Amino acid sequence: MRLVPGWIAVALALAAPAFADAPPPPLGSEVFSFPGSVASPGSAASAGVAQADSWLGDEPFDNPAVGTSRAVSISPLLYHVSRQDLRGLFRSYSEQSAFFDGAGGWVRAGFGSLGVFLYGYQPVLRLEENAYLTGPLSASPAPVENSASAREVRAGGGVSWGTARFRVGVAAEWVNRDDSYATVDKSGSPSAGNFDASFSASAVGGQAGVRIELGPEGVGHLSVGGGVRMVPELEFDGTQTATTVSGTTSGTVTVTRESGIEAGGSVRWVATEQLRVVGGVGGRTGQEWQGFGVTRGSGNRWGIGVDFHDARDPWTLRFGLGQDIESGVREPRNGVIGLGFGWNIEKTELDIAVARHGFQRGDSATSYDDRVILSVVQPF
Repeated sequence: MRLVPGWIAVALALAAPAFADAPPPPLGSEVFSFPGSVASPGSAASAGVAQADSWLGDEPFDNPAVGTSRAVSISPLLYHVSRQDLRGLFRSYSEQSAFFDGAGGWVRAGFGSLGVFLYGYQPVLRLEENAYLTGPLSASPAPVENSASAREVRAGGGVSWGTARFRVGVAAEWVNRDDSYATVDKSGSPSAGNFDASFSASAVGGQAGVRIELGPEGVGHLSVGGGVRMVPELEFDGTQTATTVSGTTSGTVTVTRESGIEAGGSVRWVATEQLRVVGGVGGRTGQEWQGFGVTRGSGNRWGIGVDFHDARDPWTLRFGLGQDIESGVREPRNGVIGLGFGWNIEKTELDIAVARHGFQRGDSATSYDDRVILSVVQPF
């Protein structure tokens, strides 16, 4: 199996400065997940319950109807992806063991019934570096190296208003998407060489949400939250280059990702004095990458989780299961499992969680990515 077929070199040699109706090489390769992506949690608490609490309003990432208590949170992340499909297809497969990055963070304060907050997180995060040998065993091996980075940052600020029983919130947010893809084919054939493409864009969107508390505090209490987000249209600019035995070709990348809508709801039920159950479901519209001729189809995700905490103990245990589904992409169905552990040190909350997404391409073995997130919440 050849990762970079000969038509790429021919296309690059004849290409105009801007590509139209096709992703620039090597982005069209089946190796990369573009334009698909799974939802990445913004904190360890959310990762531990498979993001079932996304729209509850505990944090402002997907529902800005947050409370007024003064606190700040930060969540670094360790990311690892294991491509079992590539491992089964190629010889001498290796991959980058882990990447250090960030999941999210927020700060909030209150003034009577009015809450104000700032936040930032990465709902899209996919980082890969791998290498392998391809070609028949009887011939000289053809080394291939790939790298991919796709990240979308949403950072914003807003206000919430209401009482302890009912709150609403709105936020404006800056959205930035930055993608980079590269392939190095060292086989020595005329079509081999270095191929890379990168592009980025930013725009302003917004979200709104509501949270309602039902019933008396204690066993049987329900917390219900919902949020809706306008994802803005993004107009990308970037570059692409190809270096082969015939020389170097470069050009520009111009593409527009259309706007979209995301919405969802979450419910938390106090089942016993120690056990709480949380469930959530959400969806989003499809988004066409105009100029690439590809569309990330509509999608939905759901999750259900539990957290166990005894008021006499400083620790909390979390567990969750879910699924992230989208149409028209190479990885359409992702199973999600989360496990988390929290510890209270006086007023400081420490949480650590592992969230695993498992995905399959065709009949290949199930691949997965892991996010290990550490969150610190500090009142002030």
